[in-house]
Amino acid sequence: MSGNVWEWCRTKWREDYTSAADERLEGDAPRVLRGGAFYDEARRVRCAVRYWFSPFSRNWYIGFRVVASPIIHDSGL
Repeated sequence: MSGNVWEWCRTKWREDYTSAADERLEGDAPRVLRGGAFYDEARRVRCAVRYWFSPFSRNWYIGFRVVASPIIHDSGL
């Protein structure tokens, strides 16, 4: 899926990984984007690439990954 759009993450942006991630939804701190978009150069279109953007901004090359899972019913056994 890399390369379709930059994907929003709930993690707040920081320059390094020396402390625990802040994934609280409160606040207006920039959020992490991952993956690159279709218009980026090839070396930037991969999961390891990250960038940041204001959570109040929108653009045509930023989106979400939606996951659907089937409902699993308990068989009672």
